[in-house]
Amino acid sequence: MLPTRLKLAIVFAAVFLILVLGLGVNIHERGRYEPRVLTNPGQGSLERNADAAAAKVDGDYQPVLPDAATDASLDEKVEKPFDPTNPLNITVVGSKSEESDEVEAEDDPDLANDASDLLTPDQHAAALLDNEIVHLPIYSRMTIDGRMFKTDFLSENGYNPNFIPHADDLDVWWMVAQRDKQHDDNVFWNTEIVCEARFINDTMTCLKPPVPLPIAATNADHCVADMSDWKDQIGPHDARVFYGPDAPYIVYMSQSNFNCLGQWIQDFRRITDWSYRPTTNVSSDVFFYPTNIQRPPPYRRVEKNWFLFWDHDGDMYVHYDVTADNTRVYSRLYANGSVSDDIALQSAEHDKQCMLRYMPKVRPFPYPEWVHQATNSLSLTLCDRADPTCEPTRANTVIVTLIQTKTFYYHGQYEPYLMLFRQEAPFELYGFTTVPFWYTGRGAPNDGWADGTYKPKDQSQMIFTTSLNWASRGQTYHGYLDDRVLIGFGVEDQASAGIDSTFGELLVDLATCDGRRDGQFRSGPPKDIPESDTTTPRPSKGQEAHYFPSQPIETADDGTSDSQSASEETSSANPTGSREHGA
Repeated sequence: MLPTRLKLAIVFAAVFLILVLGLGVNIHERGRYEPRVLTNPGQGSLERNADAAAAKVDGDYQPVLPDAATDASLDEKVEKPFDPTNPLNITVVGSKSEESDEVEAEDDPDLANDASDLLTPDQHAAALLDNEIVHLPIYSRMTIDGRMFKTDFLSENGYNPNFIPHADDLDVWWMVAQRDKQHDDNVFWNTEIVCEARFINDTMTCLKPPVPLPIAATNADHCVADMSDWKDQIGPHDARVFYGPDAPYIVYMSQSNFNCLGQWIQDFRRITDWSYRPTTNVSSDVFFYPTNIQRPPPYRRVEKNWFLFWDHDGDMYVHYDVTADNTRVYSRLYANGSVSDDIALQSAEHDKQCMLRYMPKVRPFPYPEWVHQATNSLSLTLCDRADPTCEPTRANTVIVTLIQTKTFYYHGQYEPYLMLFRQEAPFELYGFTTVPFWYTGRGAPNDGWADGTYKPKDQSQMIFTTSLNWASRGQTYHGYLDDRVLIGFGVEDQASAGIDSTFGELLVDLATCDGRRDGQFRSGPPKDIPESDTTTPRPSKGQEAHYFPSQPIETADDGTSDSQSASEETSSANPTGSREHGA
């Protein structure tokens, strides 16, 4: 027989454990986030996003908030009366940036244990609205568990990465990223770092320590007033590395001849140890020297996130803007950096109707929400390379790029979509994907990704997509639905990651401007990604991956790929390191 005191102690301990575990389960169930995923691709996913889209336009959506958001302690934080011109009662610390409409918020870990505590209930409700969005989950075929892959720069750290296939070596990629400066004493020196990388142990890994890209510093007389700190900055920002039909290029931001910060371009082969064969050393080659890209006026003080595209005849253009006001701006680009007038005016009415119907919606200022261009472009034929009847034509080949919506409620959240447009003038919009991608492995609200920081625990991890390139050696600008792509993205402005997919998987919810939603593209891989799949076999731990054709994809003289199947946010107002705003 147990003593009475011991019996009582056991009973009290059991009751205590039941209470604690029950409370823990209750908190877990109430706070856990399960991304709302697209379960029936092509069938009304736009309608399933209707409530969230309407809320971003009309402002009348009232989500059910966690208990903490309605607590009286948060109500006490509302110190100002309601202002109809500022419905979220956003306190602007600093000023609105006229070049991007972004607001620089003050990040001070001493102010709160969690930045969500700094939000008013209305702000918190708006932030939680992102958790209502339906997503299309993207699974990697390269990694063992289907999650996004990490990067390893060995002696350095980089974010906002770019991946392009090596010119000579199978399963080797050029990896370029912004060097992480968070531990530097010198806040003025900025570099893009580069290395040759292989995919080993689910990680894109530099074969040797990366080196800085030798990009010439620029200066300008246009960085004045609150942009004057940028006069002292040295080096590039926010680079994009990509292939055109005939050559690889790098576009980056630096002080400009036309505004404070503009876009520059150079032949990537001129600044890397590109190939074992002679490449180019002819100064008449396009973009042999760094070239300042121009735009139709007016210029903003900061211009970024531009992308190049090529038409069917190989002529080159630059796309400057896609805006929440349902407009685009793009021009013909010439070798000296000069441009034509805005061509987008010719398709403006058609594009506006398509954008009103299908482009992701954001609310206007003072809501801290925007639409961003994000990646380079690719030329895509909307059928499979493996299909012997598939031949590229002007009717079935389009330009594709990735755009993002951004919200900033004391923390940036980006949602990626694809935008497609015709490959011949006037380059009318073809369509949009209508649900954003969820890169498997992205930190979800309340799943622990923000533990140990003061970032909002009930928001998703900030993923900023920067790169969209074909994965296979020999493939440059053009490809097909079943060709694999590598998507590169920055994580919380401190790390790099990526994921592989195909446009056949990414376009399952494409809505075309003519109203078709006919499910012409296949759905993505199942969550379990069966081990029996032999199309793109996954290695065991420690092995190098060989997922792509063992021979380079042949490229025709006109820059399109042979249809025969191969064998298979730095804030612009803060140059010294506000790291929460993405690019």
